[in-house]
Amino acid sequence: MSDHNIICLWFPYLSVEITFKNEPEFKKKPFSTTVEYRKRQILYSINSVGESKGLKFGISLYDAHTLCETLKTKRRNHRKEISFLESQAKWRYQLTPRVSIEKENTLILDIKGCSHLFGGTANILKIIHKNFKNIDITVFSSLGETSSIARLLVKFNLNKKILTDYDPTNNIYNITTENLEKNYFETPSVITNKKHSPFKIIPIEALNLTPVETAEMKYLGIETIDDLQSIPDKALSIRFGPQIIKNLKQIIGIDPELTAYLQPKKLFSKSIKLPEPINVAFDIKKLLEKLIISVCNHLKVEYKSTRILKLDFYETDNNKQSIKIQTSESTSDSTKFIELLNLKVPLVKLESGIDLIRVSANEIEPLFPVQKNLNLNVLKKSTPLQMILDIILIFI
Repeated sequence: MSDHNIICLWFPYLSVEITFKNEPEFKKKPFSTTVEYRKRQILYSINSVGESKGLKFGISLYDAHTLCETLKTKRRNHRKEISFLESQAKWRYQLTPRVSIEKENTLILDIKGCSHLFGGTANILKIIHKNFKNIDITVFSSLGETSSIARLLVKFNLNKKILTDYDPTNNIYNITTENLEKNYFETPSVITNKKHSPFKIIPIEALNLTPVETAEMKYLGIETIDDLQSIPDKALSIRFGPQIIKNLKQIIGIDPELTAYLQPKKLFSKSIKLPEPINVAFDIKKLLEKLIISVCNHLKVEYKSTRILKLDFYETDNNKQSIKIQTSESTSDSTKFIELLNLKVPLVKLESGIDLIRVSANEIEPLFPVQKNLNLNVLKKSTPLQMILDIILIFI
């Protein structure tokens, strides 16, 4: 089997944990978030205490209070959840540049070529789990050779165990319970001594079958994805339809799976660290001009523009001053910003010398290339041969 480089992070209680993160009784009493469905409030995310009292996703708020009178609820804040996932995805960039947000409570990390920088995959998982333990967010993780396998291992592992490592010499998966206090990364327990495939863990429910199809497969003795692999595609297609073949091939990695990884935002910022502090306005202005030209050139290369440049001045006494230069229209022309410097530099009140200056572009906008105008009046007076040459010169 190929290297297992895909990590799936699943946050089953994300909605309720974010909403009630400041409640001191969260781990002792039942809490839940709610959503509106068909003009009634239903439970969306329930903490572990609420689950132990029989509360489940989808039951009405009235029935929930009947089952548990002490249940405390709040409306789900979807925007806050997405914001949290985006912030955590950005934090993962220090581990790998390939991070994807899957749905609303799952992150996919491709650590191929990165794991050796952190001492191996187990250390990466340890870093991740330690981070979420510090912020009181429950996370389950799994490791697979494709996104589908990693995602299904973590979500269909009913015992809530975590796949932490893979031994390629014996095809053995090391699985431990989700408990950082027992230091499970250092003392894993082996699931089996036989050659083991991850598809023996993943149930057929992963294929998104109908309840009738699931019941029929289980009646035939088909319980896992591994059981399906020995059945010819033609027989499966005739009995259950072609969609099951498509889903199966994607899960086992025959059909390629496209993953849209997040692209980190490019920073249009330049700074200069001075060997000696300065406090002369003329020197500051010259340095600012060089930084502005550099930032604007970077914008032009990326076909971007901005209306605002922020100028930051760091003084030797740890004070910081900031001013902004704003144009009437979005541009990447440095001369337009430099013209405004004479008005802005006097606003800097220096109490001590400046040892660092930074210029950064805010509110980035696309910059569309402008085609040169054809001078048709000149072309009309030219000979046909001259007209052809002039047109060629225009487009060179």
